[in-house]
Amino acid sequence: MAVKPKQFQTEDFHRFQQFLSLEIEDLRKYIQSNRGLLQGYSYGAELEAWITEQNFKPAPKNEWLLNSLGSKQFVPELSKYNIEYNSKVYDQSKLSLHELEKELVDAETKLSHSAAAMDSRCLLIGSLPNLCLEDMNMGAMTSKERYFTLNEQIQIKNNNEIMKYKIEGKEDVLEFECANIMPVAATTSFQMHYQMPFSDFIAAYNSSLFASSILTAITANTPFLFGKSLWDESRIPLFEQSMGRMMYNTPRVGMGFGYLKEDICEFFCNSHEEYEVFFPEFSEYRDGDFLLNRLHNGTVWHWNRVIVEKNAEQKYQSRIEFRPCSSGPTPVDMTAHFAFYIGLVKAITSWEIQKFISFSKLKKSFYNTALDSLDAKVYNFFGVKQNVRDWMLSELLDLAKSGLEQIGINKEEAVYYIDGILRPRMEASLNGAAWQKSFVGKYGKDFENMLDVYWYQQRENRALKDWNYGI
Repeated sequence: MAVKPKQFQTEDFHRFQQFLSLEIEDLRKYIQSNRGLLQGYSYGAELEAWITEQNFKPAPKNEWLLNSLGSKQFVPELSKYNIEYNSKVYDQSKLSLHELEKELVDAETKLSHSAAAMDSRCLLIGSLPNLCLEDMNMGAMTSKERYFTLNEQIQIKNNNEIMKYKIEGKEDVLEFECANIMPVAATTSFQMHYQMPFSDFIAAYNSSLFASSILTAITANTPFLFGKSLWDESRIPLFEQSMGRMMYNTPRVGMGFGYLKEDICEFFCNSHEEYEVFFPEFSEYRDGDFLLNRLHNGTVWHWNRVIVEKNAEQKYQSRIEFRPCSSGPTPVDMTAHFAFYIGLVKAITSWEIQKFISFSKLKKSFYNTALDSLDAKVYNFFGVKQNVRDWMLSELLDLAKSGLEQIGINKEEAVYYIDGILRPRMEASLNGAAWQKSFVGKYGKDFENMLDVYWYQQRENRALKDWNYGI
């Protein structure tokens, strides 16, 4: 039976908007009462993967894979070609980077073993470079009402106009039209979660905005999209063009509203005022639940998303969902990316980063690294352009290590992931995008062969710094 989108009435949207305001006001009162100071620090991650056939063509099998896995930590994504793993939540006092790596290895192993039973494979990569536009059709949409409703609502807000995409890379230009949202499912990510007390949220969020360009440079892993050589991190422009002709002062997909100034409620007020509602769903309004803002917030795709929810004790929790990073290439590399992110943000949280770099310069740095990753110029702490790779080696890696020390991470772990995994990569100007481009430069666009080599080394959890071509 075909999945049909849910229908809403005009009054549903009006009531939903009113209730958004009431929830935000309740959150503001909670924060002002200082109860938000009781929340501690914790961390987590989401890992998205591709399901492919043996020849690395996309395989629409996520429902079968989910049934085989039988775990609530694995959930579907928009496309039947994709699946997501949600990690455990790690309290700061118990956070171990080695334990996180082991968890990611276990998740990859479970995915691979379950896929193998269906004569398939799982890949941790930003996008399948051999993906065809024809693959991204409505028949490949996961059979959930929410996804079909989202697609219809975006079409309605675009007056049912065809959505146009154009991405200009250094070598190729990708230009196409599509009547649905499926092209955005061509990208997969490794998202990191960072929870902190409300009193620390503004500084941590602003620091996380700054970290976006640096992490994009390190983790870029999507240089090929639909067979074209485009940006080093082509997920960024593809996703940002997915809303079609909808016009906003601040794009619904992008870097967001800017630095926070007063409290976390700014983010939700701006989102409430700027973006129309896609899902006005509720059976009844529950004061203080924040459920409706969470639902609306799930349709705002800023690269740094603010999350507020109630825990089991009915207390508000606040966290940052950090979204710029591609999936892959291996669990050990992603753990190093995670370590660098939480360490860097912690190290500069007390600096009031907005005094050093304007938001406009921060955005320029972000898109520079999405295009050129480790070859890009970014604005440093003095507002001066600097090569991001050189800055990593001269200062930022050491800053991240100092932040990990402040968090309480074992020193040997910090040195292992920052100096043992990331530093050699920076010295070699190496990320997933650079490896893929180097392979293609040597052997041409033999993507099936490239992905076979990639998959083998992913399965071995061999750090990217140690990869070889294997041919």
